Amino acid sequence: MLELDLHVIKKKFVLTKDFGKSFVSPIIFYLRHKKDKRNFFISFVLINFEQQEITYITSYSEENIKKVENSAHEKYYRSEKIYKPHASLQIKDGVFFNFIENGYYFYKINQQYEKLYVYTGKDLSVPENENITQFVSTIFLDDRDSSYFYFSALHKRELQAEGIINYYRASLDLEDITNVFSDPRGRGCPHVTKKFKNILLSSEFADVQFQIIHTKEIFDRNGLYLHVFRKLYKEFCLEINESFSEYDFKNCIHIDVSGGTYALRADFDLFIQSVFGDKCFRQICDSRNDFQIRPTAGVITTVDLKNQQLSTYNTTFSTPAHFEISQDKKYVYVSCHNFAELQGERSFFGPAAIDKFEITDEGLV
Repeated sequence: MLELDLHVIKKKFVLTKDFGKSFVSPIIFYLRHKKDKRNFFISFVLINFEQQEITYITSYSEENIKKVENSAHEKYYRSEKIYKPHASLQIKDGVFFNFIENGYYFYKINQQYEKLYVYTGKDLSVPENENITQFVSTIFLDDRDSSYFYFSALHKRELQAEGIINYYRASLDLEDITNVFSDPRGRGCPHVTKKFKNILLSSEFADVQFQIIHTKEIFDRNGLYLHVFRKLYKEFCLEINESFSEYDFKNCIHIDVSGGTYALRADFDLFIQSVFGDKCFRQICDSRNDFQIRPTAGVITTVDLKNQQLSTYNTTFSTPAHFEISQDKKYVYVSCHNFAELQGERSFFGPAAIDKFEITDEGLV
């Protein structure tokens, strides 16, 4: 576990109207320091309307940079893109967890001691913890015991295409962690893991499938890259009067499986630019009838903890994310974003939706 020092500043403010009463709990904002080249040292801003107080919590400092550089896991505390803090969970007054989107690690913030603790899978007392490559983005307390919470993690050995998603029940001090279910279909960690009664709700936010509208073929993101560029590489071979070779094609494109991006060999990339200009991948797909795509329906899962049974359900649109339980405990509402990440860019395919599922003894309807 990596331990860093925090700088905490509290400032009072005055509300002139009563709108602050609408916020029962503090609001938290996440900021990135402009000098942070690692995209790692998060700043937190907490606004407490009840106490009319703003708390600034910063982690960027020369001392912390040196601690990270000297850490045995230094390479994991660096990202080309900004890791997005996604959800916080209060442990007690002034102490909270923060889980980041698709993160290799998560944070624990202690305002009183002005400490930031960074946990990776290796810091948790679970089997094969060294194979944890990703944590869930959003966590919730156990709905029957608020001294525990649930989270999920992707266990994936190097070079494996798929891993195992393990679901855990953990005490807030992380001393007691129990694996309550394992799902061998692990392509990516759930966006949310939330317990309701004896059911764990999870959303397969990042696992988007794409359909070629013209042919009805379905691919995952990396498969879609290969499908489109294989066709274009054949056209490239015709232009330079060479025979198509699958081996040459595979050496012409490099796909970053974890990042969801690709890089093309220089001569092939120039050919793509000559045909499509500076169009992004989505625009390339839109520009040709044989490449036009749409995401397939999204997927949410339920795990019956009593019967140890996994069930999957389709949502109206892709990228389902968050769950809300109705006040009468009869319905689950699911947000479906209807977008996808393609070549590092977020691409929208139409309006979003909120799906409503009825909770029955047999599952969701």
